[in-house]
Amino acid sequence: MPLTAIDLYKVFIEQAPNAIAMFNLDMKYIMTSRQWLIDYHLTDKEIIGKSHYEIFPEIGDDWKKIHQDCLQGSNNKCDEVSFHREDKTIQWISWEVRPWLLDSGAIGGIMMFTEDISHRKILQTELRIQEEQFRGAFNISAIGMAIVGLNGQWIKVNDALCKMLGYNKEHLYTLTFQDITHPDDLQVDLQLVNDLLNGVMDSFQLEKRYFNSKGEIIWGLLSVSIVRNEDRKPLHFVSQILDISESKKIAHIRLAEMDKNIARIAFELHENIAQAAASIKMLFAATSELLPENNNSKKINLELSALIKNVKVLSDQLAPTTFMQESLSSLISGLIANYNLAHNISTRLKMDENIGDIPFSSSYAIYRILEDLFKSAVLRRATELNVAISQSKMLSLEFSDNGRFQDPSGDNWQVNLLINNVLTRVEMLGGVFKNSDTVQMPGLYHISIPV
Repeated sequence: MPLTAIDLYKVFIEQAPNAIAMFNLDMKYIMTSRQWLIDYHLTDKEIIGKSHYEIFPEIGDDWKKIHQDCLQGSNNKCDEVSFHREDKTIQWISWEVRPWLLDSGAIGGIMMFTEDISHRKILQTELRIQEEQFRGAFNISAIGMAIVGLNGQWIKVNDALCKMLGYNKEHLYTLTFQDITHPDDLQVDLQLVNDLLNGVMDSFQLEKRYFNSKGEIIWGLLSVSIVRNEDRKPLHFVSQILDISESKKIAHIRLAEMDKNIARIAFELHENIAQAAASIKMLFAATSELLPENNNSKKINLELSALIKNVKVLSDQLAPTTFMQESLSSLISGLIANYNLAHNISTRLKMDENIGDIPFSSSYAIYRILEDLFKSAVLRRATELNVAISQSKMLSLEFSDNGRFQDPSGDNWQVNLLINNVLTRVEMLGGVFKNSDTVQMPGLYHISIPV
């Protein structure tokens, strides 16, 4: 039997994906969509023929007036309103009401279209709270904070960052982070930013140098995360910058004092203890002919020889006195030979023959840098090391090994301390240190030092 127009209309409403209800002049239900029953938790109730106000006794006079106006021919709608339910819950909805007409043209009742937007409203409320919390933390934070555009433009900055860099907000908004980044740190920063944009990581942390408004260097610990939209497209970066200039100065002073003390101790060991022991040995040898030969004299002689050897080894480990006599290449070759033998590792050394004379202070620092890199490799159980040293305008040192990857945020404090010492020594020489190690290629470092 063919469906009538009314039957087709009823099927259309019932299967509509939206919440729709049709009422007569007495505001009694004629038909509803399935979604209407779901949105208002009416799937287990029979509502056709019943009054809308019986099903929803919580409806107040303001809503009833809207319905009566509609029955008089008015259309009305609202994009967002709270519907306080009888069970004390609140349902957020958008709605539209309009009259429907009989064949005669007279109004037969009203059609009501609604959408439950409670979930969207909850999300909006949570987002507003988060934004207010972020805005509060952003404005009162003691460390520099900024929202940065994908091209590096400063979009929003807080007072702490302006104070740190010495710029007012208006001036800073005309610059990019590239404009005030030290050129030696820029490439590493841009590579990490590119990794963020490409989804390789969600955030990163980097120690880097900025130029303040006076052109002075400011050291900052930069933490950056990326904000994306619902389609995962990047929107902007959120940056936090902690001023670590003072701690850098303290680290430089600490390491310089430590090196000075070590050199002094090494000198005392070599020049005083070892030389004194050698003198005693010579005196003992000169007088031994006058004493009767016995096992004690041989034992004393052997112990004195061992003491002299051990003191020399210890002093060389602290600060080789041969720095004053030997070339840097000879010292590095000796260091490699000692580590290869002591730790059963294989080291390939490639060093330019044209490396010129290097001041004692620089030689000592370079030796220490290599020694700390060797120690780090041993701690990470490396068995193969590569060292390449060349010199043009700068002394270039590349170091790599096959040890285990050390996550910078990991708990191997010994490795982290060694690498931090390397970084500090390089900075003290006015050089550049790049840590390029990855899981695929751990222990990869590039160092450039002016000599």
